[in-house]
Amino acid sequence: MKRDSLLKLLLFCVAIIFVQTIKAEEACFEIVEYNKDADRFTLKSFGKVPSGSSAEFYNEYGATTGNRYNQIPRNKSAAFYLYSWQGCIINSITFNMCSNNAKGSLSVTITANDIELYKMPTTDFNDEDWYGEWVSKDLGIYVDITKTMSTQHEIKPREDIEILIKGGTQEGSVYINRITIDYTPINATTTSPMGYQYTKLTKNSSIEAGDVVILYRNGYAAGDIDTLVANPYMDVYGVANTSNVYEPELMYFTLGKDEGKWTFTNQYNQKLGAKKEKHLVWDSANTTWDITLTYEGAEIANCNANCGTIRYNAPAESYARFSNYTSKTLQLPFLYKRIKQNEQTKATSIQLNATSRTLKLCQDTAILKATFTPKTTTDQRLTWEVSDESIATVRNGIIKPLAIGTTIVYARTTDGSDIEASCTINVVDCESALDVVEVSLPFQIENNTLHFSLVKEMPIEIFTTNGQLITSKKARGTFQITLKSGIYIVRIGEQIIKITI
Repeated sequence: MKRDSLLKLLLFCVAIIFVQTIKAEEACFEIVEYNKDADRFTLKSFGKVPSGSSAEFYNEYGATTGNRYNQIPRNKSAAFYLYSWQGCIINSITFNMCSNNAKGSLSVTITANDIELYKMPTTDFNDEDWYGEWVSKDLGIYVDITKTMSTQHEIKPREDIEILIKGGTQEGSVYINRITIDYTPINATTTSPMGYQYTKLTKNSSIEAGDVVILYRNGYAAGDIDTLVANPYMDVYGVANTSNVYEPELMYFTLGKDEGKWTFTNQYNQKLGAKKEKHLVWDSANTTWDITLTYEGAEIANCNANCGTIRYNAPAESYARFSNYTSKTLQLPFLYKRIKQNEQTKATSIQLNATSRTLKLCQDTAILKATFTPKTTTDQRLTWEVSDESIATVRNGIIKPLAIGTTIVYARTTDGSDIEASCTINVVDCESALDVVEVSLPFQIENNTLHFSLVKEMPIEIFTTNGQLITSKKARGTFQITLKSGIYIVRIGEQIIKITI
């Protein structure tokens, strides 16, 4: 082997060892809601993200509430975008999703500009390449599916990551709740994506060099200077909650002093200046300002009087903006000062919806769910474990009995609080109850509908013959349940009945 080849091999081995010694990080992005005012989806982010990075979610279908929470129907798509992740290698991405009862398919393509990191063609949700079984949205749970990248690629500057999720062409939908990025920051520093708390400065407030501030008015904060217009101004971005601000595209200004005058330096180390009225610039012209705090806002006047004062302008026929005017008729912006960064709220306890369950071998599905205290717990993910996997298995809280016996299912928090809850699972024989069909039915079957008439409240469960839970409720009186054609197991109280629709 030539010397150059040996050297290249040695350098490659050293690089692999170096990468392996760097601690992998985890960034979680949960879709919270669609903010109409800001025209964007709000994400609840936690973990660690590359410093200066940002994330955005887009859903072509648009639904984020109720029964259609982040639905991705057939022929529609949704996408996560990750910006400024240079110096990082994406290891895997975990999708937290569910399907539309027994239907729904999707494809996924993950790219860094033109570099394909992962691609999966349209596949049914119950395929082993996805979750391996249907998980109905009616169960109220989302399951984790992890995809490892097929290409290890260190993200370069100006390479944006697109995670494109497309629904299939057949009837059925999927629903997405959260994605988790496992990555290695090779040449990047990391930080918390939790928002910052800001407080309004008024006449009696004080400011000093080193304070970090934003310009804010009427639900909008100042962003970058639009240099493509005749009169350059600062764009605005919606900020719904000044106690939780994390929008990297905003201008976060660090106040400084220059011979007794104030300077505004943004996160990119650019100083805010003014060339003339209605003409803001970076790092040129007049970059010193006088600040007077009032109850009506902050008078931020350029030291060149001809350049005027920064004001908020929201004309009916154009976009809202922050710019510098000599006119005194427009509203002043408020200065909001950064107080501190928010921290994750950890769980103090968790409680499962059952401490014990008795399952029959023919009952293929049982669901355990956890309630967190406090309700505002940031990271509400759980890890699941079963003491004897020969008796039953557990996956995302879904329990499947395998053999007669007793085992314990454990749910544990992942936020570092080291809290767990457990449920004892007793698996018993089916007792050939499914073959007992000559019983008095407390309902009538008409076409595909069960017509119930119960004199007292009773628990009702309906399963497919392979054990998939179709519905579970407590009810009394007269009501109806409509099913598709097929064979079902109906449990009413202690009665178990096999029916054909």
